[in-house]
Amino acid sequence: MKVGFLILCHTDPRHVGRLARRLADTEQFCVRIHVDKKSEEMAFRQTVSSGKRIAFIGEREDCRWGRMGTVRAELALIEAGIKAGCDRLVLLQGLDYPLKSNQEILTFFQEHPETEYLRACRISDSQDEYHYKRCRRYWMLSDSLPARLWNRLNDCFPMYIRSGIYQEGEKGYPCYWGSAQWALTAECAAFMLDFVKTHPGFMKYYNHIFPCDETFFASILYNSVFAGRTAAGGPEPEKRYLVNWRNLHYFEYPKQIRIFRQEDYEFLKGREELFVRKVCSGQSDGLLDMLDKRAGWKDESCRADE
Repeated sequence: MKVGFLILCHTDPRHVGRLARRLADTEQFCVRIHVDKKSEEMAFRQTVSSGKRIAFIGEREDCRWGRMGTVRAELALIEAGIKAGCDRLVLLQGLDYPLKSNQEILTFFQEHPETEYLRACRISDSQDEYHYKRCRRYWMLSDSLPARLWNRLNDCFPMYIRSGIYQEGEKGYPCYWGSAQWALTAECAAFMLDFVKTHPGFMKYYNHIFPCDETFFASILYNSVFAGRTAAGGPEPEKRYLVNWRNLHYFEYPKQIRIFRQEDYEFLKGREELFVRKVCSGQSDGLLDMLDKRAGWKDESCRADE
């Protein structure tokens, strides 16, 4: 099995380099990286210049939370992963890091070769405003003055002018919302690429759903035969807040996503998840050193300095 790790990043090149080198140290792994168009790509390239099985994708998008640029970046990463011949594609963000060794991660996916890891619930016909506002309001996802004014009015005077179901001919596609992180089989990922190409109206519809990156991929998957291959066997009951949709990542989100540090090691090493989010250079170095030691990995780029 070949596993492709698809990294979305915009900050902390030093950490992204460490993450990429750690994953690419295993022969069955490859890494594809998308650097936000607003960031300087060369700073990231320099941190992984000696890494094998690592490549940057040429298509760069302006990635802002909840907008279609992030979706387009993920689609480009999926295409790159499929071209690399990967059997499994795992979406990571630049401030993620493995909690398990590379071998443990590989074994996990080998033991679950057909499971799609993307958790979600159906929200089109939800009775909870927390859920249905995402797909039944019409959001304008840009920084223009008219868009900002429209969205402000939408917050103050909610306008539920959409059904929350994308309609194409006689077929309707309900909206699903859930985990932003996913790990898909190449078969499912290829299906998504084909679906986007053959249903151009779907992307246009989701360009006015917020946040579209938390609904777009889930809605394609859960309106397909792949829904039955998810870990839960289909959509799950409604739950508020992303922290209740942890997938293969462990994270905490009280008011903002918590940064984990060395003192969190004893707790994190007992988690079942494969990855932790989020960590960063300077604040999390001790924790990352301990995770690497436990995984039996030594960064080759550091040995020359010893």
